[in-house]
Amino acid sequence: KQDPELAKALVDQPGGSEMLDKIVEDLKGSAKDPQTKEFVRAAIKARFGSDLTDKDLTTKYLPRLYKVLGMVPASHTKENPKLKTINRTRTKIDTSGDYLDGKINLNAPRTGLVDSLVSFGATLKPGQLGGLGISQFDVLTLHEVGHAVDDARGFMNGKKGAAKFGGWNKPSVDEVADAVGTGKGFYKDHSKLPRAFLKSYLLAVLEKRDPATDAKVTANLEVGKPAPNWKTLGKHAAVKCCENIRLQKGDEGLWDGGDSAASKNAIGDWVFQESYKGDWVSYARSARKQKISDYQFRADGEWYAEAYAAFFVGKLPKSHPLHVVLETDRSAAPPA
Repeated sequence: KQDPELAKALVDQPGGSEMLDKIVEDLKGSAKDPQTKEFVRAAIKARFGSDLTDKDLTTKYLPRLYKVLGMVPASHTKENPKLKTINRTRTKIDTSGDYLDGKINLNAPRTGLVDSLVSFGATLKPGQLGGLGISQFDVLTLHEVGHAVDDARGFMNGKKGAAKFGGWNKPSVDEVADAVGTGKGFYKDHSKLPRAFLKSYLLAVLEKRDPATDAKVTANLEVGKPAPNWKTLGKHAAVKCCENIRLQKGDEGLWDGGDSAASKNAIGDWVFQESYKGDWVSYARSARKQKISDYQFRADGEWYAEAYAAFFVGKLPKSHPLHVVLETDRSAAPPA
């Protein structure tokens, strides 16, 4: 209270960061009184550069957050202009988070939960991110920090179409409709109908509109010609594919179906899907051979963030293409 800038002044001194780490470590994971909590809050700001906006400061949250942020290089935290604020909302069961414009939101129950096979709503297989001693809170926090690192460096944006990094692209919904129409034989099987009509039909399905009553679809029918067999059209494999690759109820998507759903709806080696409302992506199905989690295949940013979290909890295989990238980054400077 007498000197709010003490922690920052300490970090700026030779050996100061190590001393601050030792002080927080001596708390043995618990900040039991308001004064100690304010100290750890100030230590996090000084050491990692992030403002904390949460109000529910539980006994173990702040020391745990300090420890997790210390697992990654300083270039990912204090020296990262895209990591400004961290907010935690305590929940009873739900473990989720998000990152947007420099702010991390953590929705998490008590920080000591471990051995979970649940990561950000995606079921993991044994041997991946879940496992003995792996904290849900640690993985969640590292995942969101990974988003901030990717945002700052534009890593995945610079790897569009690169097979080594998943082959991610961001097609328009029109391009998705054409890919499905061609790849699943919809255009060929109904070649007597106008191509514009067939494409508008698939677009309507992708956007959850009823093709039979949608003016954007029916306007493409030829005047004076018999109406198409709507029932037959609706049963085509391409239509079923469009229904599967669009977002489902809530925030669920094709990735929740795992390898099976991806393979069933793939077009050649490419998987197309709606990742967020109105946002479409495609990736190489072969990239799933190095899967960390199903959620990793929601979008290119999630592909990076899941692998990032796995790396810093020691669960990313050395054969994964991001391992050498992150190891080089970690070795370039001492941890934060």
